[in-house]
This record gives sequence, C-alpha cells and structure tokens, in this order.
Amino acid sequence: TTRSYPLSPVVDSLLQISYPFDYIFFFLMLILLGIIIFLPNPRVFISIFIALAILLSLLDQSRWQPWFYQYIFMLSTFGFYSWRKEIPEKSEQILNICRLIIASIYFWSGVNKINFFFPEKTFNWISNSPMNFLPDSIITVPFLWLTIPLFEILIGILLLTKYKNIAIGCAILMHTCLLIILGPFGYNWNSVVWPWNIAMILLLLVLFYKSKKFSFKDILKIKKHYFYIPIIVLFSIMPVFNLIGYWDSYISFSLYSDNTNYARFKIHDEVVNSFSPEIVKYAFKRNSQTRYNILDLSTWSRNELNVPAYPEKRIFRNIAKNLCKNARYPSDITLIIYERKGIINNSPVVREYDCGGYLII
Repeated sequence: TTRSYPLSPVVDSLLQISYPFDYIFFFLMLILLGIIIFLPNPRVFISIFIALAILLSLLDQSRWQPWFYQYIFMLSTFGFYSWRKEIPEKSEQILNICRLIIASIYFWSGVNKINFFFPEKTFNWISNSPMNFLPDSIITVPFLWLTIPLFEILIGILLLTKYKNIAIGCAILMHTCLLIILGPFGYNWNSVVWPWNIAMILLLLVLFYKSKKFSFKDILKIKKHYFYIPIIVLFSIMPVFNLIGYWDSYISFSLYSDNTNYARFKIHDEVVNSFSPEIVKYAFKRNSQTRYNILDLSTWSRNELNVPAYPEKRIFRNIAKNLCKNARYPSDITLIIYERKGIINNSPVVREYDCGGYLII
C-alpha cells in the first residue's frame, strides 16, 4: 500500500490494509505456504491461505494475474481433499481437476493468439529476439506465426489423450524457448513469468508424465466432487466469452496475444509535477512542442509492481479517478484506451475520456 500505482478494489468501500500491516500480511502468507508444504495434513492451512488470497484479490484487481489465478484454484482443489487414506478414485479426481486446469490454459492461450495483431507485434518481437537462430528464409514464410497458437491448442488437447507424452515434450520445448527469449540471455524482460514457466514444466511432469491411462471422459467426470463444476465453468467455458469482450482477458489466459485492452494517460505540464516523483519518472513527452506528457500504464505497472497492468477498462477508469484528483480542469488529464480488437477485427478502437468521464473521441 506504500506504492504509487493505485489499488483497484472490487468495491470502493473495502478498507485497505495499511502499512506496515500489509507486509505482516504478506509474510504470514509465506509462513502458511511453508506449513502447507511440510505438514502431512495441511487442509486447514490451505483454507486459511486461500481465504487470505481471496481477500487480497478483492482489495486489488491488479493481483488477478493469470499465474495467481491458476495457483489459487489448483491449491483450492487440494483444500477439498481430506488428506486421509481414501480410495484411489478420489485422489485421481483431485489430480484430474488440476489436469483440466493445465490443459485449459494451453488451449485458450493458443486460441487468443489467433488475431490480426499477434503476427505484427509479438511474433515479430519473438523473431527478432537476441536468442533467435532461425534464418530469415524461415521467419518470413507466410502464416508461419500460426504455428505458435496452433501448437499451444494442440498441447491443450493432447494432454487429455493417450498422446499426452507428446504434448509434454512439446510444452517443455515451448517453455524452454520462452525462458531463453525472455531470460537474461534474451530480452531480460518480464521476469515475473520466469518462475511460472518453470512451474508449468514441473506441473506437467508431476500431473501427466507416467500417470495412469486416462481419457478426456475421465477428466470431465463430475461424480460427487462438486469442485469440478466451477473449474469446468471458469477454465473451460467462460474464456469463450472473452472472445466477445464479456470476460476478463487475463483470467481467459490471453497471454502475449496482442489482443487485450491497453491504456495511457495524457497529462498537462502544469499538473504532472503535482504527482509524486515515483509517478513523474514514468511520464514522457512525444516532442518538445507539446504541453502534455504521456504516462504509459503498462510501463508504470511493470516498473513498480513487476507485473503488467491488468488490461480491463474498469481498472483504467479507477486509476484515472485517482489521478484526476490532481487535475485543475477536466481537460488536464485524458485517459486514452486502446480497446481489444477481437479475433476478426483488425481495426483498433481508440477512446479518450477527460476527468469528467466524458468521451472526447
């Protein structure tokens, strides 16, 4: 709570955890994780940890990062496990829920990359990586970019079939390439996802490799385990609605898709210096003639929180509301939203709002 990047609670009336209690809260969660790892029956401590994590999520939607979302639901799954000696089928149900989560992540991550902007931005960015050893003759092959989303979709499908070992090998190859491209020898960028890529490799090996034969039908068996239903809905069904703009991008695993909302602020010279130095250092001018500074929300979030800005318009408006407290006139600060394009639309929509909340463009 000592950060300059505004919190975005689900409900404005929620009381925030003030300093230094926020740090105490954080260390308490680390202690709980340690207890969960080493205790033979950690069900109670898992429940406490999940409750605290949900509270943090309600206090700031910027915490709804895809890896956080994944970990919380996977850990919650084990919270429903009694940790006593049970029949093997019940233990297998718990693992199948986790398998469904992993497979859904790969599938929807691939689907979201099938759009007009992915080949223009992220694919070119990957192709120009310092660690890219592919010749230009291969990189320039028409529609080569489609291999990436189709590769991910195929992994998600094959993980739930008898060909799961092929999917494991493909996924490990993909994560290794990502670590090379994003890591210290590549772009040295977005370090928050480095451990996530490593964790995904480990989860693939633990959940799928040498596991007993199972089918897609087994994965979807609900039987008496009521936690199946929310997992199927949230991870397998709801991401469909993200394609038409009715479900959040990050919890639909729209990752490196170039098809999420994006925001910047345009701030007048006479207002920008009223902000703290922690904010001002991220503002820049496009040219010396203008009286307005640009504050890129993603740059601000990445540098201060080491996570991307949560790409939803309600978050952008909440941050605008906080910044506009320093405005003298509504026109002093403008929120510029670059709206997600959708799969078949190749024309970005740009909307600008002043501090009165009025649409300018």
